[in-house]
Amino acid sequence: MARFFSCPGSPFRPVRESFYDSSGALCLRTVGTDNIDQLIQSHAAGADIVSLARRCMLGDPSAVRTDSPMYIDNVGAPKTPIDMLNTMANVRRTFDSLPADTRAEYDNDFNKFFVSMFSNKSTIPGNDGKQTLDPVDPASNPVDPASNPLPAGGSNE
Repeated sequence: MARFFSCPGSPFRPVRESFYDSSGALCLRTVGTDNIDQLIQSHAAGADIVSLARRCMLGDPSAVRTDSPMYIDNVGAPKTPIDMLNTMANVRRTFDSLPADTRAEYDNDFNKFFVSMFSNKSTIPGNDGKQTLDPVDPASNPVDPASNPLPAGGSNE
């Protein structure tokens, strides 16, 4: 019988986060390190049902999650992940419908175009210099329903 040895690696792992730089390029940066074993063991007491039951019986209010509710104004936000994807697809279609020279200003990169929509120092091309989150007036750029594979409800059922 053959023996296989494996190297489990380091108990530390780098913690990285992604961000978009000012030009719209996706980048990674290291923000610290985690000790994997300590991270796992830090959740042991919170996952032990006997410990949680004992704390509840002793009247410890921190044994049960009691976060305050958070209220946000999300009237214009997509309601479902499908709505969010459809919104991104509509913005992508808007970018794709821009003239080639305008797209070239963003290196033909949708992410750079998207970042510029929220930048305080730039304006949307073809929008008479106004800063806006809606890059194109829907009346001036109607979407052909035949080009949208999903019905208006956002699902194909």
